[in-house]
Amino acid sequence: MMRRIWTAFRQLHLLLYGLFFVMIGLGGIVASVFEQYSIIDFDRMLGELKLLTQATARGDQPKDDSRLREALRPLDENAREAKRAGGARDRNVKINLGGAPTRWMTLFIVAWLWPLYRHYFSHRKANLVRVEQRIIDLPLFLFGLTWLVTALRYFDKISLYRDLYGEPDLRIVSTFAASAILLGTLGGYLNLEVTRLYDHVGAAVRAAVGMRAALAEFNLTGVYPHVQAGVGVHAGPLVAGNVGTDERAEYTVLGDTVNVAARIEGQTKEQRADILVSDVVVALLGPEDRAAIPVQSCGPILLKGKSAPMELYRVE
Repeated sequence: MMRRIWTAFRQLHLLLYGLFFVMIGLGGIVASVFEQYSIIDFDRMLGELKLLTQATARGDQPKDDSRLREALRPLDENAREAKRAGGARDRNVKINLGGAPTRWMTLFIVAWLWPLYRHYFSHRKANLVRVEQRIIDLPLFLFGLTWLVTALRYFDKISLYRDLYGEPDLRIVSTFAASAILLGTLGGYLNLEVTRLYDHVGAAVRAAVGMRAALAEFNLTGVYPHVQAGVGVHAGPLVAGNVGTDERAEYTVLGDTVNVAARIEGQTKEQRADILVSDVVVALLGPEDRAAIPVQSCGPILLKGKSAPMELYRVE
C-alpha cells in the first residue's frame, strides 16, 4: 500500500507543487514586509503611539485605534470585505504577510503536465516526444508562471489599497511595483535554484570527476594493482526503463545517445584522457560548472558508426 502511495506521489510530482508554492510563499512574505514597511506613515504612527502610551499611563482605555490604523495602513483583505459589506471593521490592526493568487496555479501546472499524467495513468499510447518536451520546458514554464503571479498580485494590491484608503499616489504605486519586482526576482531565483536539482548534464560531469578522484585515492592505498578507467559523457534523448521479465529485469538505457557516449568512452584510450565529454555536454554546462571544471578541446574526432566528426573535450 505504501509503495503504491509513494509511486503515485512521484508520478504526480506532488513535491514539485510543494516546492513551487514554498518559493512563491517565501517571495510573497518578503515582498509583503517590504511594501508594508514602505507605505507606513512613520511620523503619524509615532505620534499616535505616543498618545496611546500616554493614555495607557493615565489608566484610560483607548476606545478607537482608527487613526493608528490609518498611519499603519495595513493591507487586510478582511477589512476590505467588511467595508464592502458595510459592516464595522475589526478593532485589531492586522497585517497579512505573504499572499498570492496561488489557488489556480495548481490548475496551470496540472494542465502543463497533463501529457505526462496521461502517459502514466491512461491506457492510450502517449506522444513521448511531447511528454519529454513538456518536462524539458518545465523550468521555463514555472519561471513565466512566477511572473504572471507577480503581475496579478500587483494589481490585487493596488485594488486592495484603493478600496481601503482611496486612490494611491505615485509613491504607493511605485512601492507596489518594486514589491512585485522583488517577488518575481526572488521567485524566479528560487525556481532556478530548484531546477538545479534536474541539472543532469552538470551532475554527470561532476560524478565523473568524483569517480576519478575516488579511483586516485584507491590506487594510492597500494593494496590492489593499479586501476585505470575512462569515462565518456554525452547528452541527448534516450529510452530508459526496466527491461526483462518479472523473474529477471534490469534497468537500462537505449538509444543513439547511449551509443555515442560509449564511443566517446572508447576514445579515452586514444586521447590518453580519463574523462571525455562531447561538445553538446560542454554547451549545456552551467556557468558555475564551466568555471569549476576546466576542459580542453581534443579537436573534431570521427566516432565509429558516424559520418560526421564530433568535437570532444578533455576534462582536466
